[in-house]
Amino acid sequence: MNSFFRDYFNSILIKKIKKFIEIQEFDIIWSFDPFRLQNLSLFKSPILIYHPADVHYTFLEKEIASYAHLILTTCEFVKKELEPYNKNVYNIGHGVSDNFFKKELLTTYSTKKLKVCMLGNLQRKIDYPILFTLIDNHPDIEFHFIGPSTSSNLIKKTSYSSEVKLLESFSNTYLHGSIMQEQLPSWLNKMNLFLILYSEDENPASQANPHKILEYLSTGKVILSSWMEEYVGNNGLIEMERNNIDIITKFKEILSDLAFYNSSTLQRRRIKYAQENTYKKKIKEIEGLLDS
Repeated sequence: MNSFFRDYFNSILIKKIKKFIEIQEFDIIWSFDPFRLQNLSLFKSPILIYHPADVHYTFLEKEIASYAHLILTTCEFVKKELEPYNKNVYNIGHGVSDNFFKKELLTTYSTKKLKVCMLGNLQRKIDYPILFTLIDNHPDIEFHFIGPSTSSNLIKKTSYSSEVKLLESFSNTYLHGSIMQEQLPSWLNKMNLFLILYSEDENPASQANPHKILEYLSTGKVILSSWMEEYVGNNGLIEMERNNIDIITKFKEILSDLAFYNSSTLQRRRIKYAQENTYKKKIKEIEGLLDS
């Protein structure tokens, strides 16, 4: 649609929004969505922020980026993509809720076996062959999956139904589905090792800095992941392999010396990093950027 007509209809929509909530002007417009209301100046607000929490491939992003006073990104890849359209682009990474530092174990599920956890939607490009190998090679370890296994609000297609069905067939796998955020910390704190296992043909930008990383780090437990440029040189925060096939060997290595990988020193380092990136501290950081 031509930007002239988009602006015309969006102006009408903005007036309806203001009338509905009975407000004349907004102090801050903070948009996470390039697909709606691209011309932020239509709001006539003194502060206009564009904050893409994900990677978007649309020409509309150039437009919303050009209207923002400040752009916040979660990884360097997106920052570099948007810098040609705005001089005020800052990579602030992700944030994590203070809720994840409460150590109460509220869940009733408990066994003495080692527990590996993967958090996220199972209907995406996970390296299922590698995952199945890990599960099959370690029948005495529990593999827990938290997140939707069918279509959800984030992913409508069910492209990996056969893989999920096979995943359910193992005797040592547990698919818990989605769990309320307030209950999630207690589940994660029961785990011994976390996995991030994207397919190697997944878009590198999409896996540059998953939000779940900080939630994993809040537990202090070891994380084994496919390659993520954002965490290169992370000083023991995350164990990464550039080639997914090497994850099989690294997994065995971690299990053989789990006392080291989950040592108090490394756990404190991971937790400290997560604590330095809480939502409250991110808000303070953003306030500083607006002041400058």
